[in-house]
Amino acid sequence: MNKRFLIATGIVLLVVVVFVAGFFFWNFMNPNTIKKDERTEVTALVESFGSKLKEVRLSDPEEMVSQEIKQVYTPFVSSNLLLDLINDPSKAPGGDVSSPWPEKIEIISMEKLDSHTIQVKGKIILMTSVEMAQGGNAGETPIMLWVRNTNANGAWLIDQLSYGEYAFYDSKELSAMLKRTFPSMTTIGERGEPSIAQTIDINGDSIPEALVDLQTGGAYTEDYAICQLENGKLNVANFKDKNALFSQMFFGKGASVQHEVKLSFADDGKGNHVIYQYTIDKSASDPAVIDNISVEAYRWNAATKLYEYSEGLSLAFEKEEERLLIPRTVAFSSLKLKEMESRFSAISAVAACNGKVAYSTGTGKIIVNAFGAANTKHLVIYDAKSGKLEYSTVIDRDWARILDVQINDSWVLLQVMEDPGEIPSECFAVNRKGNKFIKLLPNYSWGGDTSPTTTVFTVFNQTLLQGDYAYLVIKSEEMAVSGNSTIFRDGGGGTRFIRVNLNDGKQQNVFTSPLQGFGISQLWALDGASVAFGASERMASGDMKDQVYFYGPSTTTVRPIVIDQWKDSSDPRYIGTYTITPDSKIVYASNKRIVIAPVAMPSASAEVGIAASNDYISDYIVASDGYLVARLDSGDIFVLNRATNQRTMITGANVESQIALHDGELTFIRHKKNANDSVVYLDLTESGLGF
Repeated sequence: MNKRFLIATGIVLLVVVVFVAGFFFWNFMNPNTIKKDERTEVTALVESFGSKLKEVRLSDPEEMVSQEIKQVYTPFVSSNLLLDLINDPSKAPGGDVSSPWPEKIEIISMEKLDSHTIQVKGKIILMTSVEMAQGGNAGETPIMLWVRNTNANGAWLIDQLSYGEYAFYDSKELSAMLKRTFPSMTTIGERGEPSIAQTIDINGDSIPEALVDLQTGGAYTEDYAICQLENGKLNVANFKDKNALFSQMFFGKGASVQHEVKLSFADDGKGNHVIYQYTIDKSASDPAVIDNISVEAYRWNAATKLYEYSEGLSLAFEKEEERLLIPRTVAFSSLKLKEMESRFSAISAVAACNGKVAYSTGTGKIIVNAFGAANTKHLVIYDAKSGKLEYSTVIDRDWARILDVQINDSWVLLQVMEDPGEIPSECFAVNRKGNKFIKLLPNYSWGGDTSPTTTVFTVFNQTLLQGDYAYLVIKSEEMAVSGNSTIFRDGGGGTRFIRVNLNDGKQQNVFTSPLQGFGISQLWALDGASVAFGASERMASGDMKDQVYFYGPSTTTVRPIVIDQWKDSSDPRYIGTYTITPDSKIVYASNKRIVIAPVAMPSASAEVGIAASNDYISDYIVASDGYLVARLDSGDIFVLNRATNQRTMITGANVESQIALHDGELTFIRHKKNANDSVVYLDLTESGLGF
C-alpha cells in the first residue's frame, strides 16, 4: 500500500513538474507571451493616457484641438499617430462637452500580436460630478489600442487606436471582408491592420456608419471605405456613381506639394450627411496657386439604399471651395480708396486708425541705404474721408527722419532717427486729445561712469503703441571722441524692454535680456492689453533658439514659447522669419508657401494661399483679427478675410513699400520720382472685402 502510494505520488509530482516546466518552456519559447515588465509598462502607459483624455476638448475649434493633442498626447503616442491625430482631430479621443467627461481608461484585456505589438482592449469611463461623489459612472465607450515598441529607444507607445461603437469589431473579419469587396486591391493592410478611424451616422438612421482605414493608399494618400452594419456585420456601402454605375467605393485622404485629396461629411439640412471627396491640384511652378478643384458629392437615398452621386451638390461645393481657395481678382482702380498727396516731396512712414491717417513727411526723396536723402521731420494727421488736416507738428531739429508712426484713438507714437550716427535716437508721443507733444525717456540713465569725451545715447530699437502705453526696446550707444576721430560703439547695460505710461510718464521694466547672445527683434500688439515680442538667443551649443514671449500687464508675467532651435538656415527645424497676429497666431513660410498656425504649434498650419517672398515676412505681410494682407513682388495686394476665408487679389496697386493695417484699414506709401509722395488709404470692408 505504501509502495503504491509512493509510486502514485511520484507520478503526480512528475506530471506537475512536467506541466510546470512545459508552461515555463512554452512562455519562454512563445514570442507572443506578454512578459510581466511589458504588461506593467503597457498598463501604466494606457492608464496615464486615459487620465489625460479630458484635457483635449474636442468641441474647441479644430486648430485648438490640434494644439491640445500635441501638448497632451505627445508623451504617450508614436510620432506617426500624433501627426495623424493633429492633421485630423476627428480621430482623436477626448472630451466633447464639459460633462460628462472621460475620466480614465479601464483595461479589459491584452493580447500580444507579435514581438513588438500588444493590442489593448479597454473602455473609456465617463463621469460627472454626481458619479464622482456617489460612485458608478456616466457611461462607457469602447476603445482598442495598438501599443508598439518599435521606436529608437524601445519604449512602448500607442501607435494606433480605435474607439466608439465598433472599436471591438473583429479585425480579422473586417480585413477579410475588405479583401473580398476589393479583390483587385492586393495592398490592403500593408501599412498595418485595417481599423475603424471614425464612426458617424451618415444616413440618418441612428445607426452609425464606420469610416474604415484600409491601411493602404498612394504615395501621399491613405485609402478609406465607408461601411454599414447589416445583420450584425460591417459591409462596404453601395454607391451609384456619376455614370449611374453601382459599386462599392473607397476614398482617399492626404496631400503632397502639388495635390491634395480631402474627404468630409456635411449635413444636407435634412438630417443626412453628404459625403464629399475633394481633389485639389496646384501649380507646378507655384504650389501656392491652385489650378483646379473638383468635388464629388454623394447623398443617401433611403428608397434605393444607395449613396448616389449628386451633380447639383457637387457643383455647389466645388464653387464654394473655389471661392475659398482660389482668389477672386479685383482691379485696384475699382475700389473705394483715398489718395492723399503730401505738401512735401517725401513720406517715410504711415499708419491709420478709425478713419484718421498719420504720416511723416518732409523734403528730399526716400532712397534705399541713403538715410540723409530725406528729411522727414514733419508729422501730419488727416481725416481720410474729408481730406481735412487735423494736426501737424515738426521735430525741432535741423535734420530728422521719422522712421515709424503708430496711431490709436488717444495717441500717436513716433520713432525718430537723428544725426549723429544715423541711429533711432529719440521717441515721441502725441496726446491726440490735447495735442501735447511728449519726448519719451528724456535724460534716461544707464548707470555707470563715462569719460568727458564720451556721449551716451539711448537707441530705440523697437517701439509699440498699445492703449495708453508705449513699449520700448532700448539699448545704449556710445559716441567716443578722440582727437579728430569719432567712433560709435555699444554701451553697457545690454538690451532693456520697458513700458511707459503715456499719461504720467511712469516706467516699468518688462524684461531685461542677457548681456550676450540675446536679441529682441519684433513687437506685436495682441488682443486686449497684452503684447508679444520675438527674441533669438545663442545657446551654449552654438544653436540659435527663437522664442515668442507673451506679456500680460495685469499679471506682469512674461511667458515664452519656443518657436524653433537651429544650427543654420539650412536646418529643417528653422522656420525662418515670421509675424504674430493679434489673436496669437504665427504666420511664416513652409515649403515656400505662407501658412498660419497656433503660435504654440507651428506644425498645425493651414495655407494662406500665396507663395513666400524673399523679403522678411514682417516686411510684406500684416494681419489683424479680421484680415491678413500681403504685398506681393508684383505690386499686387493679396487679402485673406480670416472670418470667411475669402481670398482676393487686388491687381494694379503697384505697391513698392511696406503696408500698414489696422482692423480693416489698409495704408501704404506711393513713392514718386517726379512728384510729391502720397498716401493711399483703403477701407477693406467698404470695398466689399468685409464680413
